[in-house]
Amino acid sequence: MAARSQTTTGVIMPRFSVIIPTHNRCELLKEALASLWVQTFTDYEVIVIDDGSSDGTWEYLQSVGPRIRAFRQPNNGPGAARNLGAKHATGAYLALLDSDDLWLPWTLKVYDKLISKYDSPAIVSGSIT
Repeated sequence: MAARSQTTTGVIMPRFSVIIPTHNRCELLKEALASLWVQTFTDYEVIVIDDGSSDGTWEYLQSVGPRIRAFRQPNNGPGAARNLGAKHATGAYLALLDSDDLWLPWTLKVYDKLISKYDSPAIVSGSIT
């Protein structure tokens, strides 16, 4: 695992801020979070933005506990939800996970290796084909 990044003021931050926007996808969100909990790379924070859900998503997020930071906004769309998550992020990199997507257990580990290999690029993107 890479060493945590440190700001110029000495604050230690996680390598990744995983931002998950969601709207009325409570059951899918649970699966997305389950795929996150089994990551082999663990230097990350989780920020979930409830984009005005009415299906019990907010209540579920409140029950998850300190593993996530949850925020709620009126329904403004996934872009606005991601922006709100980015505003609260403390990680060196933003990692975007949609609430209807799943990550393989090595997703963040691969991203971390690529960041190290290519001298901290501004953007890393991946897909499964």
